[in-house]
Amino acid sequence: MDQVFKKFRDNIFLLWLVLAVPLLWLAYEHLFNDMRRGMIFYWTGVFAVWFLLMGLAVTPVQRLFRGRAWPRWFLKRRRYIGVAAFGYTTIHTYIWLMQEPLRGVLLSFTEPLVLFGWIGLFIFAVMAATSNDWSVRRLGPGWKTLQRWVYLAAPLTLLHWFMAEKYRAETVIIYGGLFLIIVLLRLVIRRTPARSA
Repeated sequence: MDQVFKKFRDNIFLLWLVLAVPLLWLAYEHLFNDMRRGMIFYWTGVFAVWFLLMGLAVTPVQRLFRGRAWPRWFLKRRRYIGVAAFGYTTIHTYIWLMQEPLRGVLLSFTEPLVLFGWIGLFIFAVMAATSNDWSVRRLGPGWKTLQRWVYLAAPLTLLHWFMAEKYRAETVIIYGGLFLIIVLLRLVIRRTPARSA
């Protein structure tokens, strides 16, 4: 029984299927319940933020629960979560590009709301492109430095969302609060020496 569980737990294709569940739900709603493009645009952005925050939370959670198996499992698969966040961000951007005229796209680089989104997308693209074993070996210590750019991309992405929702209190408090908690936990845990067994 343990071998069967381990086989499912370590199946990468099954992991990708789980990460694709929100996208499959959106496809179903669009095909069978006439979900509008605007709602798909909205939800792909929401799912991108969810996966982004989930990926950021992996390290603090792993350090809080040292010695437990499940945080280590997430730590080993953090890159997949990050790539999923980039995937939903890409779909989100594609939908916007499909309905925005070329002039609007060009002018978007002068608008903070969209500009923050573009900068975040560019950083995520570089990180996603290097989220593989070959890049880890090729870049060496520089790989971790590159991945830390997420701490610039994440607040820019959140600010993009907050501005799009006109700083709706619920969104700012929940998602801004989660991001701050994750960052503070990371800083506190880093400065706290690990206890010897």
